[in-house]
Amino acid sequence: MSRDWQKDMELIKIGETSDIPYCISEFKNMLPYYHQQYAAEKARADKAERREQKLKWGYEIILSYVPIRTRKELGFEGFLPSLYPKEETKP
Repeated sequence: MSRDWQKDMELIKIGETSDIPYCISEFKNMLPYYHQQYAAEKARADKAERREQKLKWGYEIILSYVPIRTRKELGFEGFLPSLYPKEETKP
């Protein structure tokens, strides 16, 4: 099942001035679909975030074995901070 977002938004705008029973009927069809889409997108985003955290953790572990001087010479010191700006890394 798929829905056209633009048509649904137009229906909502029209619904403000049109037949209420018709709008309720259409909204009953819309809500489960968009709820399902939200749940699927949230699951995908959560999975991607867990994967990103594992990659970050792995990078930090591997980097801990590289001497500090070498890290600085190769430019590794600024790599993670460039991916995660300060506002994102604050606890």
